[in-house]
Amino acid sequence: MAEMPCPHCGEVHAASTAYCPKTGAAMPAAETLSAGAASGTPEKGVFDILIDAWNLYKTHARALIVTCAVLFVPASIVKSCAVAAILGPTIEAGSAAAVERLNSGDAARLEANRTALQEAYQRHADKGTIERLQADQARLLQDLGRHSMAAASAAMGSFTMWVLGLFGTLVVVFIFLVTEGVTKGALTIAVADRATGGSAGWREVWMLLFRRLGPLLVAVIMSAVIVAIGAVFFVIPGLILALLFVFVPQAVLIEGLRGRDAFRRSVALVTSDWLRVAVMLFALAVLGWLAQIVARIFAPASALFVRSLLGDLMTLIFFPVPVLGMVLLYFDIRRKQDGFTDDRLRADLEALKTT
Repeated sequence: MAEMPCPHCGEVHAASTAYCPKTGAAMPAAETLSAGAASGTPEKGVFDILIDAWNLYKTHARALIVTCAVLFVPASIVKSCAVAAILGPTIEAGSAAAVERLNSGDAARLEANRTALQEAYQRHADKGTIERLQADQARLLQDLGRHSMAAASAAMGSFTMWVLGLFGTLVVVFIFLVTEGVTKGALTIAVADRATGGSAGWREVWMLLFRRLGPLLVAVIMSAVIVAIGAVFFVIPGLILALLFVFVPQAVLIEGLRGRDAFRRSVALVTSDWLRVAVMLFALAVLGWLAQIVARIFAPASALFVRSLLGDLMTLIFFPVPVLGMVLLYFDIRRKQDGFTDDRLRADLEALKTT
């Protein structure tokens, strides 16, 4: 593969490199992608985009992690508290149900005592033996009645456990989607800044995001509610909606769209290149799943807060990589679809600064 000297750092990179691995600035070849798209230049594959995202992450790992942590860490603490408060009672109820199952042997003991008492009557056993068996019978009947009431309460509690579990899942999914959406917006600004030769730190990135925080929160919360309900109750529709709304933060921050227009724009971009978007979203989901697996290894099931927080912190370490890939994919789709150039990106950032 041909190589070319980098005008930003002076080193030689592969010709297919879109962003300088050291500075994060766009390569000259990337700045002319709009003309290449018009002439039929093939689009970048998901693997190539992830490589570019990884290079950006390696170069700016500290700044990117801090940018994510500004919202990710406090949101994770809130989410973990909600998980412990909502789902904690279900663990206690589950333990009670397990104890109740152990007590199911009372019925067998009652039947054995009844048979022994009947045989004692038939054999004309002594008074003491019969009174002892009668006392045992009364005690077992009392215990069985008490356990039957507990079982009935547990049966009613199972519905409560289901409701709590459902509500807890909704809360967790909602908080995660809102956190991911806003954080994705911050990383979008960071990538756009690096792509146009900037060097904004996490403070500058979040200050720019705050200029359109209102429209972004409205769009992200609407998206989170719709996707969370779809994911919890219907699963497949929730996944499809998550796919279609994945570019909502970029539509708000980069293109200045609001409300329905941001949703329509995201749907249009995704449907024009749904396969690459689906693969990138799958990579993000796999990362989150692996982080939760690691958390389960080090935290017991009863430690809901610790397990949830540890899983989120594990996710935070590599969370920027697939999100950076999604942002780069957004820019790549726009270059292919509407001739988006770095000059237009600079103009969009300037518009964001003056909002």
